[in-house]
Amino acid sequence: MSPTARFTLVILVLSTLAACQPDEDEVVAPLPPPAPQNLEVTAFSNLAIGNYWIYQRYRVDSADNVASVLTVDSIFISGDSVVNGETYWKVHRNVMTPNWTYLWRDSAGYVVTEDHEVVFCADPMDQLIYTEVEGPVGVQLDYTVYSTPETITVEAGTFSAYRMQAEITSIGGFPELADWRSPRSYWAEDVGRVRYYEFFAFDPLGIRYDLVRYDVSN
Repeated sequence: MSPTARFTLVILVLSTLAACQPDEDEVVAPLPPPAPQNLEVTAFSNLAIGNYWIYQRYRVDSADNVASVLTVDSIFISGDSVVNGETYWKVHRNVMTPNWTYLWRDSAGYVVTEDHEVVFCADPMDQLIYTEVEGPVGVQLDYTVYSTPETITVEAGTFSAYRMQAEITSIGGFPELADWRSPRSYWAEDVGRVRYYEFFAFDPLGIRYDLVRYDVSN
């Protein structure tokens, strides 16, 4: 190979390598922030006369293993009622006789009771939305709804659901409670509450409610 050809080849190789090197001054654009959820609380509450939800109740341990199967529970909407100028829906729970009746309504992203307790919240998420104090010797429950959906499978189907859960703080010298005993519920759009838990202070087990069937077509 002649000196001129070798020189030309070296120049070509160096030019190719230079073209492959990353530009140190190149700025990588940051990823865009996630799109807002834009969730409507009415898609979760489904408060309309005739709608109902039926749950199977289980006693469960700390690992969510079923210790025993209990009776079914049902919730249905029977009508409405006006309290202090606000219209609430009558929510009947048929876990025992006589039936329990609650008043719920949708309010600015929240499902609330006549006593201003929060049942669920679609906006805001990932922050403290509600505090319940059961004392002076008892617990403080600080509730948050989390924006990352979780897959929940129950007899009624498999759902993408949002978890509302309380952080427990013992007050007044009350014994500390394990994290697994945190009250929590899972809500799916266009369905409602698909699973939730109840715990009692000195019961070593909890109660899990799994949705069996429902009708929110009204």
